[in-house]
Amino acid sequence: MAQSTNDSWTIYSTVVSYNGLCHLDDSQVLADLREGLLRTENRFLNGRMREAATRLAGDLRALKAVMSRCFSTHGPRADCIIKFYPDPIDRGVYDKERPELQDRLTAAWDAYQVYRLAAKEVLTV
Repeated sequence: MAQSTNDSWTIYSTVVSYNGLCHLDDSQVLADLREGLLRTENRFLNGRMREAATRLAGDLRALKAVMSRCFSTHGPRADCIIKFYPDPIDRGVYDKERPELQDRLTAAWDAYQVYRLAAKEVLTV
């Protein structure tokens, strides 16, 4: 994978602390991690690792789908940020979208922890 797994959670810590903003490049790291997990060479022979990687990839896909729908870009490409766009001013939309984003973040974070634990216990160097 192009990015290390720990770098992949830069966006998680940014969004969960919830200032509503993160860099577009951080968003791309999630897509890169998911793509890496699904590559043929990363299909683990061990069933536990395969299941953990598949779950994480699916939860990252679901998170990315919510982010694609609920975030908008601001600024030039070199320093582009993405912002959670249903501002609290539109309470109906915000109250609907925010819990779904939080649920997807939590699911992805939980899947990541399962994946990391499996990697620590199964893989040896």
